[in-house]
Amino acid sequence: MRTVGATALSLIPTAGVIAFLHGPAALSASILFIDWMVVTGAVVGIRFGFRGLRQYLASHRSPGRRVLLYGAGDAGMLALRMLRHNPALDRTPVGFVDEDPLKQEQSMQGLPVVGTGEDLVRACRVHDVDEVVVTNDALSARCRRALQARCAEADVRCTSFNVTFESMASADEVPHRSQSLT
Repeated sequence: MRTVGATALSLIPTAGVIAFLHGPAALSASILFIDWMVVTGAVVGIRFGFRGLRQYLASHRSPGRRVLLYGAGDAGMLALRMLRHNPALDRTPVGFVDEDPLKQEQSMQGLPVVGTGEDLVRACRVHDVDEVVVTNDALSARCRRALQARCAEADVRCTSFNVTFESMASADEVPHRSQSLT
């Protein structure tokens, strides 16, 4: 929306320059509208092109351990973004495993959903995976044990990804509360 607004505002100086150079009779609403459409298309295309190129290059980075993300939900997308933009983590995501049947054979942020938990061992072998990163922290203990067993069967490392918020106050510090005087 900002791009559309900025290119629309740029029509004012464009019209001013045309009127100054060729006179007010040279202004044509249809020409200005076509100019606006072309400029807007070019700016949006360039922005998305660079973003797409950056994501493509990040997804095809080859160094590091090859990881399969278990869970293609919000946490999985966050883990993917973190892995792609932090080369120091030394991991390259190669795909997702998710229990949702609607996500099967889909592509999420350029990575394929390669099966369910039942397919984990096969997916690890087919995609030469070194590690499975579990992004779903709402799994039961039974499901976690089953995932760990499948990872052990596939001879891959099993790790967990989670995002937490922790207080920065030290243990002996008590947060100060303001009291109202009434």
